Amino acid sequence: MTVLNNRITRREFLNRVVQISAAAPLISRVNSSVSYQWHPVAIGAGGWVTGFVTHPLDASIRYCRTDVGNAYRWDISMNRWVPMLVCNGGRKGIAADIVRAPGGAGIDSIAIDPSNKRVVLAAFPISHSQDIAATTPSIGTSVYRSEDGGLTFTKSSFSVPGEPNGKWRYFGERLKIDPHNSRIVYFGTPKSGLFRSKDGGHNWTLVLNSGVPVGGNIINVQISPGEGTVKVEGQAASRIIYFAVGDGDVFRSEDGGQNWENITKGTGLSGHAAQSTLDQHGTLYVSGNNTNMYWRYSRGSWTPSGHLDLWDGVQNVAVDPMNANRIFVLGRGGSMLRSIDGGVAWTVVARQFNFSNKLGWLPQAVPGWRSNSGVFFDRDGELWVAQGNEGILRCMPSNDNSENESNPIKWKIDSAGIEELCTQDVIIPKGGGKKAYVAVNDATGMVISDPASFTAKWIGLETKSLIAHGCGVAACPDDPQYVAIAVSDAHGYTNDGGKTWKRFAEMYPPELITGSIAVSRRGGWSEGADHIVILPANNRPPYFSKDGGKTWRPGTGFPIGSNGAFQGGQDGYWGYFLKQRQLRADPFTPDRYYLKLTSLGFWVSNDGGENWRRVSNTLPVTHHGQLDINYALHNDLWLCDGWEGANGGAFADPHGVFHSTDGGITWERLKEMDYAITLALGIGVHGGSYSVYVYGKRAGDERWGVFRSTDGGVTWARISFYPAGIFDQPTCMAASWDTFGLVYIGFGGQSYVFGEQA
Repeated sequence: MTVLNNRITRREFLNRVVQISAAAPLISRVNSSVSYQWHPVAIGAGGWVTGFVTHPLDASIRYCRTDVGNAYRWDISMNRWVPMLVCNGGRKGIAADIVRAPGGAGIDSIAIDPSNKRVVLAAFPISHSQDIAATTPSIGTSVYRSEDGGLTFTKSSFSVPGEPNGKWRYFGERLKIDPHNSRIVYFGTPKSGLFRSKDGGHNWTLVLNSGVPVGGNIINVQISPGEGTVKVEGQAASRIIYFAVGDGDVFRSEDGGQNWENITKGTGLSGHAAQSTLDQHGTLYVSGNNTNMYWRYSRGSWTPSGHLDLWDGVQNVAVDPMNANRIFVLGRGGSMLRSIDGGVAWTVVARQFNFSNKLGWLPQAVPGWRSNSGVFFDRDGELWVAQGNEGILRCMPSNDNSENESNPIKWKIDSAGIEELCTQDVIIPKGGGKKAYVAVNDATGMVISDPASFTAKWIGLETKSLIAHGCGVAACPDDPQYVAIAVSDAHGYTNDGGKTWKRFAEMYPPELITGSIAVSRRGGWSEGADHIVILPANNRPPYFSKDGGKTWRPGTGFPIGSNGAFQGGQDGYWGYFLKQRQLRADPFTPDRYYLKLTSLGFWVSNDGGENWRRVSNTLPVTHHGQLDINYALHNDLWLCDGWEGANGGAFADPHGVFHSTDGGITWERLKEMDYAITLALGIGVHGGSYSVYVYGKRAGDERWGVFRSTDGGVTWARISFYPAGIFDQPTCMAASWDTFGLVYIGFGGQSYVFGEQA
């Protein structure tokens, strides 16, 4: 039975639920569980890998970190990166008693123990919504220690303000373990100064020794392994230590961190210190922020490189571990130089990143600036780049130094397992099988044909800029081949199931960017004349088109100010970064649209978005609300208020899930759910009725998770605590109307996962 084409009343639906219950009892309210299998959606990279470390004893041991997502370890048996900071229950990964609620992360720093291949440290915060601060406050940046190669971690007692997505996130590591004494660890914090641990990272004290700047942004801690040790409070410690202050100077200690001296004062590097590198002889290389130079410190004096032929400025320096005279300098956008005489003469080996392979949608087709976090040698002489678009890159430079501008270095994309897209929306069109469409920050969106393999196809409507933000995606309810997407500079559509994409012919004013999008069921018009509504960002009213996107006009009926925006403040979609889904098209009635505004209530249009009327003003105020609509029941709408309401939740009360059975005129809050971050509706058990999926927290249950109801929200079963172990902040969800149990969940910085009932 195709429920969409055989409409049933709510009474008929409830009768069917009773019939199903006789054969298969509904899930119990208490101790309910359903067996699910969760996997990352294989897209690849997409965010910014902001740091990389490799072990001096074994090049196969390597770790990387990201600015808004996870930290990863390389698994040599699987030949892929594996996320380390996950919560898989009990003490696996990050302990469940630490991860009490979903929250954003991002990694401030990562460090390996040079004398122990099993030890790795990671420093990161766990930030939660202000709505739950009273019961589950955010956790500041702490240092987590693993002694099994990143499989499990223990948290230290330390906590300071972190900044994993701050200005200095890609300028080297703040954490460093002493190569002569692994009990001694330094951590240069973003805002609180330099800290030291004397027990391997469990307990920390602020370094207030002579010469250390109080507070401030400490970066690039470097410890020279070959210049001897001294006794510090009864422990042997490496004698020579360096750190830099962001947009500041470089400090050096010659007595194991007891006294410090500003060694750049009065030099050209002063006030510009950025990323640093130590070579095998103890020579320090420091790049100058926003310059085309680096400085070399050896035997008590500095030597500037002079102006280098890089169009994009020096990011950092890599020195061959087997030949200190062979040096590579990487520019901030991908250009690269090589010297084989210690920096006297230079050869251009790349003007941009060039790639030797493909991985799914990578490399991105649009040329341009490729942010990166530096270039690094491993112990075997291979070069690595932590990069902001394609993820992790690697190459083995030739022994004969044959690369040049016409024969440039080519990088292999080595990012399998790294999933760092910042997600905005996801849909699984009814009738389209398992194919999904996603909208993401920085990279527009993807078509996912098979979530288990790297089949993601980049939508790529932008042609001028590498970076564009997709915010909303929608399918025609009775034609799954037609899908439209709202993007920061190029809204468009496909009419062949994602094989090809076209921009809408005429756009509304360019300042009205991104937003939510909805496509009407066809009602007498054919392909090419589709009816579409977009709720743009910048707090503007919805715009509609009735000719397939050729022309656009604003809808009427709203209180609009003289500037063309909603009156009364931020009442609409006021920023592309908001994780909301406020606009939906009715799957049964052509030209009917539903709209939830922040504080102006719930609105309906029955003429394709041309005229709107408010039908309810009882829902909570929220900037992250998400609306979904039932394809099995007429006028059946579901809403959650999102991860945080307006003004930190001051006006978003009560929280949770809201249900309307009359097209949005009246709403009932489900008492079963205290909080709901995102929700989705899909096909029900046995191929009929419907299911509701919610990422949130049930009443009387302290543990957050994914819940499913197959009886209209009466009873709920938990199908995951944290899907695939990810405790990142969820942003969006979609469930299939063709395959029972198939559901996608998107996260703030760790891309998507998909779940299937086992």
